[in-house]
Amino acid sequence: MIQVPVGQSQLSGWGHYAEPTVLFINKVPNPFMAGQTINLSATKSAGGTELHFSDGTVLKYEESGNLVPALEGVRVWSVPAEGTIVPNGLDYVTVYASYTTKYNKTLNAVPVKVPVASPSYMRVIVPEEPLIDEGWYLKALPTWEDSTTYNGIECRGIKNACHIEGVRFIVYWIDSQGNVVRTTEAQDSPDNRLVYSAPFTQSSSSQGPELQMGEHTQSATFTRYKSIDDEGEEITLENACKFIFHYRVNNITLTAETYMKMNPVVSWGLFNLPTSYSGTTSVTISIDKYSKVRFKNGKVLIGRYADDGLFWLAIWFQYKVVGGWYEYTASETITLADGLSGSLWEYCIITRRNGSQIKKVAGRNYSCADGHVTWTNT
Repeated sequence: MIQVPVGQSQLSGWGHYAEPTVLFINKVPNPFMAGQTINLSATKSAGGTELHFSDGTVLKYEESGNLVPALEGVRVWSVPAEGTIVPNGLDYVTVYASYTTKYNKTLNAVPVKVPVASPSYMRVIVPEEPLIDEGWYLKALPTWEDSTTYNGIECRGIKNACHIEGVRFIVYWIDSQGNVVRTTEAQDSPDNRLVYSAPFTQSSSSQGPELQMGEHTQSATFTRYKSIDDEGEEITLENACKFIFHYRVNNITLTAETYMKMNPVVSWGLFNLPTSYSGTTSVTISIDKYSKVRFKNGKVLIGRYADDGLFWLAIWFQYKVVGGWYEYTASETITLADGLSGSLWEYCIITRRNGSQIKKVAGRNYSCADGHVTWTNT
């Protein structure tokens, strides 16, 4: 009686062992990215290679079953070698496998070329249109994420200071055939800042750095991407301000630009001023109490500061002194009495328009009679 060891190749009808004939590579790594360390664990895993015999028997690496043993002794390697870094400009990592039979015959699998992708371009993904108010953003830096790098002061980045939601920066990795193989998200960090150019004016005070968003009157037509796979839509924004972002990955600098809409102040001045008096009365008119501005989107700000205290408008009374320059103050005290009239100091918002400093001004006259005050614009 002829016995065949369990799991060994079957005997043919002529009474000899079937021969190993071909080795296959079943599993390969996902497409590599430039800068990634080469790892062949996929090919070296169970079922990553398989050996075929002349009688149809198939053995799979580290997988057994139905009296078929697991294949062992397969050698796997690559060029460039496993453990090295995939360089920029490489098209493929080639994976090889071989098996040596008990008769010292070597079977080589057909090599597999795994594509290499390099960072090709970056897009700014904006699912919801931001709206950035004209004014000053306190404790803020021209970075995207928050920072603590200003004299130990915890500072906000543009994203949080301007309440911008959902914006992402996606890097697209392209293989040698021009196919998008993978996408990754660029992350802002102290060593790899995302904002290259932003439409703010930077200044500082004892409270920390400040960013000023001035008025932008121009419009812009450009492509907006709202999701990673979005082909993009051409849109036009009014009051558009340009942002340029750059990101360095694997010694390649990618640049992307987009526009965001700013929200200008469209009306400004004093409101709710006193309309009556008794006898002779002194009244202090303060910016904090009597100022009212309206933004283009309808938002209203009373006084100079927003509720969080981290946004404000540089609103003052201005008056010219001997010598021809202006002095600035936050309040003015006037006297109301029958027969008196006069003009308040000029209401003034110090801001910028398309990069140049301007003043948005408003004047008010008053006249008193019979216990009533009449206010008129100058």
